[in-house]
Amino acid sequence: METSAILGYIFGAILTLVNGLILFNLKKLSSEIEETKTEIKNSNRRIEILEQRKSDCQRDFVSAEAWVRDSAYTRQKLDQLLESVASLTGSLKVIEQMPQICGQIAREAVQQTIKAMRDK
Repeated sequence: METSAILGYIFGAILTLVNGLILFNLKKLSSEIEETKTEIKNSNRRIEILEQRKSDCQRDFVSAEAWVRDSAYTRQKLDQLLESVASLTGSLKVIEQMPQICGQIAREAVQQTIKAMRDK
């Protein structure tokens, strides 16, 4: 056999081996890229879920903060209303006692008038 034929066989075998290794590495790299894509998709999905939960928490916090503010305002208005009712209740008690007060004033006026007439 000639040396060029032997060299051709050797180079052919080496090139086949190198091509096989390159093809194996490309397939391995392709599968790694697919796994990475899947992991990125899963991570993006988790991030979206976390962002949604964060948004829900912020909305709930704002709602709770507004509720606290509204309840404090309502409490303040309720206290003012209670003060007004207490004032009205006191006024009504004075009005209820008005006949007795007027009666006492009239009695004292009559007694003073009688006393003044007797002293004359």
